[in-house]
Amino acid sequence: MDVEVTLFPPLRDNRFSKATVNLNPPATIQTLLKSLGIKEKEVESIYINSREASFDQTLSAGDRISFLPLIGGG
Repeated sequence: MDVEVTLFPPLRDNRFSKATVNLNPPATIQTLLKSLGIKEKEVESIYINSREASFDQTLSAGDRISFLPLIGGG
């Protein structure tokens, strides 16, 4: 199944900003992150179809997923 993925900096470093990713169902956010080589601790917020999501949420074909990074400051 295909899902649309958007990565925000710095998650897109050496990756992409927007892409279609093919996954074998059933797939979750964790499955997607593993396929992209992104660790959960690097992600602050997840949105599926513009709604906040969790790491264990199941994905459906055509979903639009956005990953926002953990942002530190000081």
